[in-house]
Amino acid sequence: ARLCWLGGRVGGSRAVGLVPLADHNPAGLGRSGLPAAATLLAWGVGGVRGPAKSTRRVELVVIKDFPSLGFRGEEVSVRPGYARNYLIPQKMAVYATPDNRAKFLLEKSEEERVVQEKERRVFKLERRLEKTMLKIGERATPDGTLYGSVTAKTINAALKRSARR
Repeated sequence: ARLCWLGGRVGGSRAVGLVPLADHNPAGLGRSGLPAAATLLAWGVGGVRGPAKSTRRVELVVIKDFPSLGFRGEEVSVRPGYARNYLIPQKMAVYATPDNRAKFLLEKSEEERVVQEKERRVFKLERRLEKTMLKIGERATPDGTLYGSVTAKTINAALKRSARR
């Protein structure tokens, strides 16, 4: 059997060794243009076309809440094709660059500030309502059962009357 010394980089990995040339393929070339045995050797060290596709990932920052992916501002790792062909064109995510990360941290802190302000206003309103006594006159039977109902509209009107006093 004829042997061929194979050395150098194949598929981004170092592949070295003596490999047999096939008798039925005198040139010993495989489909990749490399010696047929080189392809076999490369399979053991990462493949002719680089690392396996399943290991390639890209980091993204989610723009819109997406239940199967993540929520706004989260960093996720996805396959490049999914990011390039779906998430980025649909404006659901952007690449996790330092600028995009800083932008979302700033937006997150702004949103937290707005939520805190809203909670503070609700707390003040709650304390005011605790001190408020409303009197709503509706028709009732002698034992106290109402003929009609007290709706949110009725309560709102009574609150507005009490606020004017």
